[in-house]
Amino acid sequence: MIRAKRIEDDSLDFYEAKIELKSKVLDNHGRLRYEFLFKGSDQMSVIYEHPETAKSIGWRLINSPSKEFVSNSSFIFLSCGGENCGEWNIEIIFENMEKSESIEVMVSSHTLHGPKMYSNTLKKMHENIRKNREKGDWKWAMTASSWTVDLLKQSF
Repeated sequence: MIRAKRIEDDSLDFYEAKIELKSKVLDNHGRLRYEFLFKGSDQMSVIYEHPETAKSIGWRLINSPSKEFVSNSSFIFLSCGGENCGEWNIEIIFENMEKSESIEVMVSSHTLHGPKMYSNTLKKMHENIRKNREKGDWKWAMTASSWTVDLLKQSF
């Protein structure tokens, strides 16, 4: 379950989440191989869901020194710094899946720092929290964590 609050705020600026399907191939072993390019910020999350009849072999970063697949999770958290940051090539493989079947892929691009982190709405929320803390109201004695996110869900 994803909980989010959509806001209408002209000041909202974020790093757009993008999914590009590079290939979808059924190999000689009956495995369906997807290759994606995910683009967004330097902190991204990817979640994929496959048909119940299929079995996930796993996912891996293409061009990674390790050729091992992560097989115990369909959640991927990506964080980086440096050149080409925010661009990820990922391979996902399934067994017992027909090429005509599809998977659901959701990617989110988190803006956890810098000028795009807060919209005016989020800035006002943090200011209200600060002011209410100064009044001594215990209900506002909390740590607020918020940032802008672009979320995209597609079937492939």
